[in-house]
Amino acid sequence: MARALGCLRYLLIVGTIVLGISGIVASIFAGFFLYQLAEYKQLTPDNVYGPSITLLVLGLFTCAVGWLSWHFLEFTQKSQVILFVISLTIIGIFEITGGIWALVRHEQLDFLPTARLGTVFVAKDNQQLWEHIQTKFQCCGMDGPTDYRGQNSVPWSCCDTSLSLKSNNDKSTCTSIYARGCHHVMISRARSILLHVFLLSLGALLLKICLIICSTCYVKAFTESIERRRHDALTRRISSQVIYQADNNSKLLNRQSSLNETT
Repeated sequence: MARALGCLRYLLIVGTIVLGISGIVASIFAGFFLYQLAEYKQLTPDNVYGPSITLLVLGLFTCAVGWLSWHFLEFTQKSQVILFVISLTIIGIFEITGGIWALVRHEQLDFLPTARLGTVFVAKDNQQLWEHIQTKFQCCGMDGPTDYRGQNSVPWSCCDTSLSLKSNNDKSTCTSIYARGCHHVMISRARSILLHVFLLSLGALLLKICLIICSTCYVKAFTESIERRRHDALTRRISSQVIYQADNNSKLLNRQSSLNETT
C-alpha cells in the first residue's frame, strides 16, 4: 500500500508538469487558430472567434495551475489533492463548453450576406487580398469567374497555372481558370478551424480527466492508508490493554496464592 501510494504521489507530481506544458501547447494552438480566423476577416463570419479566445485564456490558466501545483502542492495532504481536482474540474468544464461552442458554430456557420461580399469584392483596398486568396486557395471571385464579367479581364491569380504549363509552355497564356468561388472555400476553411478548436478542447479535457482519475485513486489510497494506521494503532492499544490486564490478573492471583500459603 505504501509503495502504491508513493507511486501515485509521484505520478501526480509529474502530472503537474505535463499539465503546465499542455496549457502552453493549448494556448499556442488556440492563438494560431485565432490568427487563422482573423487572417482573412473580410471573408470570415464575425461569430467564430469566441471559442478560440476561450481556449487561449483557459490554456494560460491551465499553465498557471500546473506551475502553482508544482511549486506549492506536495500532495502530502488530502486537502491539497482535493484543491487540485477542483481546479482541474472547473477548467475542464469551461474547456468542454468552449469546444461545444465551437462545434455549434461549425454547424451554424452560414455564408456571408451578398451585400457585404459585394462591398469586400469591389473595394480597391481589398484587391491585393483577393489576389492572395485566389492564388493560395486556387479559387476565383466570390462565387466563380463570372464575378469578373463586368470587368475587362479575369486576373491572373484565377489562372490554373499547373494545367496551363502542362498544355502550353507559353507562360503568358492562361488556358484554364479556377471554377470554384473563394467564398465557399473560406467558409469551409472556417468550419475546419472550428472543428480543430473542438478537437483541441477535447484533447485538453481528456488529459484533465486522466489527472482527476489519478487524483481520485490517490485520495482513496491515502484514506485507506490513514484508516489502516488508525486500525493498527487501535489494535495495538487494545492489545497493550489486554496484556496489561492479564499481567494485573496474574499478579493478583500470585498474591492470592501467597496469602493462602501463609495462612
